[in-house]
Amino acid sequence: MLTKNDKLISIPKTLWNQAKIQNEDYVQVDNTGEKKFSKFKDIGPEVYDELYSSFPTKIEETPNNSWARNLLKQIKEADKNKEGDLNDLDMLRKRTVGNELWSSIGTESFLQSFVSSAVHEGTVEDTQADEDVKAYLERLKEDLQNQPKQSKEDKKTIKELEKQIEDKTKIIEDKQQKQDDYMNNVNNNQIRQAIRKAAKQANEEINEVTKAINAFSFGDDPHNNTIQKSIMGKKLAPFVKSSNKIKQIMELLGRMKRTADNEINNKPRQGTDEIVGIELGNNLERLLPSQLMYLADDLLEDVFLKRFSNRELLQYELSDEPPKDHGPLIVLVDSSGSMDGDRIQWAMAVTLTFLHIATKQHRDMQVIHFGSDVVRVDTFDKDKSIDLDKVMETISFFDSSGGTNFTKPIEKACDTLATSDNYKDADIIMLTDGQSTIKDNIKEQIKTGKDESGLKFFSIIIGSDNDSKDLTEVSNEVINLKDALKDSDKINSLFSAV
Repeated sequence: MLTKNDKLISIPKTLWNQAKIQNEDYVQVDNTGEKKFSKFKDIGPEVYDELYSSFPTKIEETPNNSWARNLLKQIKEADKNKEGDLNDLDMLRKRTVGNELWSSIGTESFLQSFVSSAVHEGTVEDTQADEDVKAYLERLKEDLQNQPKQSKEDKKTIKELEKQIEDKTKIIEDKQQKQDDYMNNVNNNQIRQAIRKAAKQANEEINEVTKAINAFSFGDDPHNNTIQKSIMGKKLAPFVKSSNKIKQIMELLGRMKRTADNEINNKPRQGTDEIVGIELGNNLERLLPSQLMYLADDLLEDVFLKRFSNRELLQYELSDEPPKDHGPLIVLVDSSGSMDGDRIQWAMAVTLTFLHIATKQHRDMQVIHFGSDVVRVDTFDKDKSIDLDKVMETISFFDSSGGTNFTKPIEKACDTLATSDNYKDADIIMLTDGQSTIKDNIKEQIKTGKDESGLKFFSIIIGSDNDSKDLTEVSNEVINLKDALKDSDKINSLFSAV
């Protein structure tokens, strides 16, 4: 039966095992360590306990402990000397206490760093299984020796058992000597270096995941509480770590979202705040500046008061029409082979910035990936929360074959406009590095949409000096970015235009 203390000790082990189920990287580092020495997996729950728990389990070093537990004891002893260069570890502990996600990242970083920094070639085997077998053989021998009368066969068996016990003792001693030799080579300095490297790496990974959570949070995030952030973090941690491409998209996205928010916040408000003329009245907030000049002259002050009481002062007339709702967004992303590298990363950061705008303004959005044909379509419903799995799939998608065909994705966008009531008054944004033609009937559909339903069409050409004639013909605006990363500020105004 578990005591209260046993239950507390089992919590970190359970949480670490759950983390390994959700992240293959954590399993891989355990397997790597276990190839070096048996029972390396024992150290994972202990490190997790050290990071997660306010009062970690005290480890007493004993001969029966596994090599990993005794090593952790040495690590704790090495950490007692609070030198300035251990500040990363102190910072890590403050961040990880009570936080499952950060403790998991910290544990994996520590184990990975230790295996690469402090572990030498060769293997260190645990003696526990051999000791169990030896104890079993000794019990058999004792039982035979305690029999009132021993047969010749019993005496022969006793001698065989003694030989087996002797052989097993030798095996245990050899393994223990190897453990001692190994531990003599893993000195405190190596352990401290591994701690420093692991703590620094863990803090950096936590910072990366924190930036990812902020980057991949869309709209105003009223429900983005601690639990929701933890759920996002568990998905994003291996995703961000998987490639530099994702990290670059994340960095660009964070910067573009801030720019988009600034552009939207500084955009002149429309609807009931739009000035449409001049009228008579006495609304002090809407008075023309010339009317306030009366108050600066003692002789004219009485005139001001009279006109104020009679509602005869000149003031701005504002529109009575309610603000117009924003239409949905349709983003056409060229995912052909020529977009590989910085171009597709930049294009995906722009696409997700528009998703941020759509979520913030409660707008439906569709993303159409194309090359020589439409190859993927992702739809984001304004009435549903953002599906992070779909977002990750969207930005990971890349079709490295085929040319560029503008007609196919525009046809798909027009089909969406024609068949879905939710996509009236849409804005279409084309992101491409290539040139192609657009069928005349599709051009006519776009022109009709502009004239009758307020459709707007924007094109962003990446990495090309020449504008596409057909895109220029159908677009409200064409933005040419010779270098996507250096010229990214050219699209700032587009964030407020859509």
